[in-house]
Amino acid sequence: MKRKRSVEPSTVERPRTSSTAERHVVQYFRRFRQANDHGSTNGLGGGKQTVPDCQIMTDLLDAVSAAVPTAKMREAEIRQACMALRTFIVAYGVPRTFPGLSAETVLRLAPVASHLRSRQGSLGSGDFDAADEVEALAAACKAAGFTYARSFASKAWCMLGIAVPIYSSEGVAYLKHAGHSLGAHSSYSDYLGAWQAEYHKERPAYMRAAEVHLSATDPLERRCTAEWFAMRGFDVKLMAVGGPMR
Repeated sequence: MKRKRSVEPSTVERPRTSSTAERHVVQYFRRFRQANDHGSTNGLGGGKQTVPDCQIMTDLLDAVSAAVPTAKMREAEIRQACMALRTFIVAYGVPRTFPGLSAETVLRLAPVASHLRSRQGSLGSGDFDAADEVEALAAACKAAGFTYARSFASKAWCMLGIAVPIYSSEGVAYLKHAGHSLGAHSSYSDYLGAWQAEYHKERPAYMRAAEVHLSATDPLERRCTAEWFAMRGFDVKLMAVGGPMR
């Protein structure tokens, strides 16, 4: 897509500048493809991240969708899924949701991994209800002995390629500042409605940026779609603007 260029009477071009939406989208594409610009410190949501989001997503998708051909392989498959979840948990800054979790105790995540596997048939389908699925995954975390983890649940579904807004304290702060009635214990459904109302106002700009920068050949990016990347760009805005409001 070509941009319109403004020309001075002297025919000298003005410098081209990116829109705020494009900067946010480009920032996320960089993280998706090349990790981040903060060493191992994740600048978009806390945590430690040494690999790009595309690798985290690939590992999660493999772990969630992997078949278990024999009973003998079951423990190895479950451990692989749990390790992929733990890597994601560390990268996305939600280890406090899983106190006491380590590489040695990673099998404590088995019920969470099993829940994700049981829901894999709904991934990307019209039957996927974001509010219900986030709450159900948060409940599965609670049942496994961890906390009721809406933030983790929304991030996990998001990193499985579903167009799900990330639930965060920064997002809550931003949306409250925008006039929405949200609290620390608001349901994901309440958060989702407020998030969508604000995103709708700026969606055209974020979609244009995502469509421009989406790879025409990378299968994982095409699977995610421009909408997914546009929403991730908007999440970047909420993290950056909402952070100081907390």
